Amino acid sequence: MNRTLWSRQLGPPGLTVLLELLGKDQFQIRALRYTMTSHAFERHGSDISQATSGRGQRYLNIATWNVRTLNDCGKLHQVRMEAERLSLDVLGLAEVRWTSSGQVNTNGWMFYYTGDDKVHQRGVGFLVAPKTVKTVLKVQPISDRIFVIRLKSKPQPMTIIQVYMPTSEAEDDEVLSIYAMLQKVVDDCPKKDRLVVLGDFNAQIGANRQHMSCGKFGVGEGNDRGQMFLDWLSDNKLIAVNTCSQHRKNQLYTWCSPGGQWKNQIDFISIRLRDRRECKDSRALRSADCGSDHQLVWMKLKGRSWNNKKLLTKKLKLNLEQLKDPVTAAAFESSVKGHLEGKDVTWPVLADALTSATKEHCPVVRKTEKPWINDPDCQDLIDQRRQAKITNFQGADYRNLCKAVKTVCRKAKRKWLAGLSAEADQSFRSGNTKRTYQLIKQISGRRSPQPRIGIKDKNGEMLYEADKIKDRMVRVWHTTL
Repeated sequence: MNRTLWSRQLGPPGLTVLLELLGKDQFQIRALRYTMTSHAFERHGSDISQATSGRGQRYLNIATWNVRTLNDCGKLHQVRMEAERLSLDVLGLAEVRWTSSGQVNTNGWMFYYTGDDKVHQRGVGFLVAPKTVKTVLKVQPISDRIFVIRLKSKPQPMTIIQVYMPTSEAEDDEVLSIYAMLQKVVDDCPKKDRLVVLGDFNAQIGANRQHMSCGKFGVGEGNDRGQMFLDWLSDNKLIAVNTCSQHRKNQLYTWCSPGGQWKNQIDFISIRLRDRRECKDSRALRSADCGSDHQLVWMKLKGRSWNNKKLLTKKLKLNLEQLKDPVTAAAFESSVKGHLEGKDVTWPVLADALTSATKEHCPVVRKTEKPWINDPDCQDLIDQRRQAKITNFQGADYRNLCKAVKTVCRKAKRKWLAGLSAEADQSFRSGNTKRTYQLIKQISGRRSPQPRIGIKDKNGEMLYEADKIKDRMVRVWHTTL
């Protein structure tokens, strides 16, 4: 029998068994398997992952969501928990309604945002996962409707642009001016980068459109803004990928009017036409819920974030305040004596004994940004609201649960602040000044002004790239010192 036929039918493990039954020795088996692997490598090229039928492929989960506002109590943390549950890498947010621009760390997730300087309107941003934050090369706010972020990824760097277009009530001149601004941003992107343009475009492409920049799985009827959006995609050789995958209707529309009378597809994710095959799937996820009338639009893109920095081990912070309790202190002392019993007391032995006893009797302090959001009542109502959205998005139960979540979050926050105030008062009366000031800082909230994105060079122009910011800081320090 032909050995090549054996390899195709049974593969290397089955071939090994047959050769052993035929009396072949291990040297002949290894030589034959090496020959088979070489032939497969030549057939499939230098990338061995192609020869394994796609095994080991990695993907980036990118999404966009119009959250309507992040000014509600606990809204940012609800969005972050949804991103964690869906294992997203980058989540673009529209209609944030935060003023100015800056960045906020929420449980390891970095939220970059920009908005109007005075009023709580419009605003866009990005919520980046902890494993992806280290790959951020550039963060550039363009306006309160356009935000750019650049990531170091494989096989090429990736530029992601979050957009929030005006509604249908706005004049065409305003929409055209934003498209002109967006066009300038796209022109400035490196040609080698993989480009992703996503957000709420407030444009209806419609169903069964015959166009190179969209698929045939649209929803509803098209309008003039939809044609304007398609023309812009065509000029830049982009394609709206969430119109290219066949799914149920409730996984295609991205916005639903109050009462559920109108359902449209106005949120889109677009990539370059040359990268069309890199997108495995894209659709709207009904299970994602934060009290918004827009659906989260998700895309699974081939590739992975590239971080070649060494991971630093974080030091655990122990609650040494427990040692002030006489019972805990006595148990700690006996534990140290037990570790030192029968040993020569040297510094390494003593250090190990102290470390072991401290870890045993002093629990690890786990910092949480907003512990009140983990209140059981809040979590139960949030879960009920998510289930109500899946069952009946525009039903009365869902609307009532949205109001109940806001009310319970406010009550939980007030209760948490009242507990901190009582603990601070008790610490002050007992003479524990250190703990008192820690609680005062925690109650007062923001300890320092929000860090702005980017710095200015000597000519007064903003720098956003990480390398340019580093060079600027080095020159400033050399000049100062």
